[in-house]
Amino acid sequence: MNEKRTVAAKQAALIGLADANDGTDEEFTGSTVDLFRQACGQYVDGGQIDMTFSETLTAAQYANLRAEWKRLGALSTEVASSPFSRFESLEPEDKEAKGKGSVGKTLATRKVQGNVFVTVVTVRFNVHVDIKG
Repeated sequence: MNEKRTVAAKQAALIGLADANDGTDEEFTGSTVDLFRQACGQYVDGGQIDMTFSETLTAAQYANLRAEWKRLGALSTEVASSPFSRFESLEPEDKEAKGKGSVGKTLATRKVQGNVFVTVVTVRFNVHVDIKG
């Protein structure tokens, strides 16, 4: 089995472990699982290492996502030969107020944003999470 198929299989195994918590106090929200899928998809499909999460979250939702992200990282150790590590995140930052509101050479702008990180095999992914005011 090639490395990308192995990662996809390990991703499915970790999501299965997360889904086993459904209906309990340790249940994961869809946002956490979707963010993990998005980062892994970039690895498997050969996409970008820096990306923006597909959802905009409230500050409370982002705080919850950060806590769940840490728990997902702990859960990843239960996957045999897990290729996932360093599930980390940063406090939200007001990019616009710090003069970092422009997105490269595009017309897009950003305001408050958090960052969530995961390493897949040896590739470090940074997922930007837009936070609505």
